[in-house]
Amino acid sequence: MLAVVAGPMLVLYIRYRIMNCRMTGRERADDWLLPPHANRCAGLISDMDIDKLAWICITGRRVLFARSRGRQTAYLPGGKREPGETDEAALVREIREELTVRLVAGSLRLEGVFRAPADGQAPGAMVTLRCYAADFEGAMVDIRPSAEIEEILWYSHAERDRCSAAGQLVLDWLKECGRIN
Repeated sequence: MLAVVAGPMLVLYIRYRIMNCRMTGRERADDWLLPPHANRCAGLISDMDIDKLAWICITGRRVLFARSRGRQTAYLPGGKREPGETDEAALVREIREELTVRLVAGSLRLEGVFRAPADGQAPGAMVTLRCYAADFEGAMVDIRPSAEIEEILWYSHAERDRCSAAGQLVLDWLKECGRIN
């Protein structure tokens, strides 16, 4: 059905992804998802969608999450782009503001793109979360809550019910890949 809606652009994208998977011998969570512009052209993204970036930081087979002041739900750290910002510039800025550490420029690696119902938003609102791994300056002990972040948390798959819907998808994928407990 998508091929009919999206036309030749989708077909070319699927061929690119199949070739990429065969050449690299690995498959990531975003291997079968369309780039954001293709989703919008195909009518898969509405005006109610929220486009966010997130940092996947894993240590001891646990994933870094953050909880904002006054909220119970934990989220992957990150945020939204400012007008004209690249993914890298926006994620570096957001992580610096929220967690007091600086991501190393040029070290961002796209891990996957996840789409889920947006937490705390109107019914039907969806969040698209572009998740990156990245090196950072300093040590794990340097990661501290700042700005609106009240608490940092290290979650395994067992704590998935404490996370946003998008966070749960990321935890499910990381567990399936064998990267977390």
